Parts: sequence; C-alpha cells; structure tokens
Amino acid sequence: MAGAKTSEGGLGSMIERRMTLYFILKDLINLNKIPDTRKIKRARLKADIDQRIENLVDNSFQRAKDRINQIESSDQLYRKKILNDSLNDADSAAGAEARKYAGIVKLNERIGIDIIKELDKLTEGRIEFPSVSELENYGHIKESLKNAQGFLDSALEIASPHL
Repeated sequence: MAGAKTSEGGLGSMIERRMTLYFILKDLINLNKIPDTRKIKRARLKADIDQRIENLVDNSFQRAKDRINQIESSDQLYRKKILNDSLNDADSAAGAEARKYAGIVKLNERIGIDIIKELDKLTEGRIEFPSVSELENYGHIKESLKNAQGFLDSALEIASPHL
C-alpha cells in the first residue's frame, strides 16, 4: 500500500499463520463443546489457545516491525495526506493491501482495539497510518468492507465468548 517492496516472508510463513489461526478457531469451537465439569481438559485447551495466540501476536509484531522498516527505507513513504495513486486501481497490489488493512482495522475496532494507534506507536511518528474513513474514499475499499460485513459479524459471534 505504501509502495515499498515488502513480502509476506514467503509462502511458508503465510501458510503457517493461516494454519495457526485455523487451529485457534478449531480449538475455540472444541472448547465450547467441552462441558464446564471437565475443568482440567478445558484449562489445558485454554492454555494451548493462549500459547498459540501469544506466538501469533509475537510473530505478527515482528513482521509489522520488519514491514515498517521496509516502508521507512522506501522512497515512497505513505503519509495520511498523500494518497498513493495506485490505490485507485482495485486490481493493483496496493489496492489489495489497502482492502486487507481496512478490514483488519474494522475488525479490531469492533473488539475495542485502536490498531492504527498501536501501529503509529511502533513507528514513533515516522509513519502515519491511514484511517478507514480516508481509505473509504476509494470505492473498491468501501465496497469490500461492505461485502465483508457478514463475515466479520460471523467471526466475532464465534469468538465473542472468548474475547
């Protein structure tokens, strides 16, 4: 989205993160099936979930720091008031990244986390991350968020007992 050359860390890390999320979701579903009377089994499963989440957060934090360093070293730093022209193109890599970013921001807002504030803290003011309202000026981003609303609602409904 910022025009910097970044990577997902290769196909392996992308698949690894998705698998971790899958196993967390699977464990949450299983946790709901275990009766409250099976306290030891529930506690063990909760500990496994907590560990997976902690590992995912730690890895994501490191990836975020790596990406921020790549963006900072790029000639095309993204600033709130200077939107990259490539965001107009729904089929561009920047457009795809912006839609993912907007969805993540919206999901975090729904559970009470100001992820933009947290990202801005990571950069110590060197980079300012855009708000969803800024990105919604691009029709394809606004449409994508509208289309994802049902998915976000369902995901949060599944996760809400554990948030």
